[in-house]
Amino acid sequence: AFYCMAQALKHLPLGVVYALWSAVGITVLAGIGWAFFGEKLPWQALLGIGLIVVGVVLVSFYGSAHG
Repeated sequence: AFYCMAQALKHLPLGVVYALWSAVGITVLAGIGWAFFGEKLPWQALLGIGLIVVGVVLVSFYGSAHG
C-alpha cells in the first residue's frame, strides 16, 4: 500500500494523495465493517462519509489549481 502511495506521489500533489488515501481508507473500512461485521451505519455516519468524499473532490480539483 505504501509503495502504491509513493508511486502516486510521483504524479500528484501530496495534499491530493493524502486526501484520497484517507477517504478511501475510511470508506472501505466502513463498508467492510457493515458487510462482514454487521456494524450499523446510521444516516449521520453516511453523511460524514459523504462529506469526506466531497472534501476530497474539492481538494483534488481546487487545491492543486492554486498551488
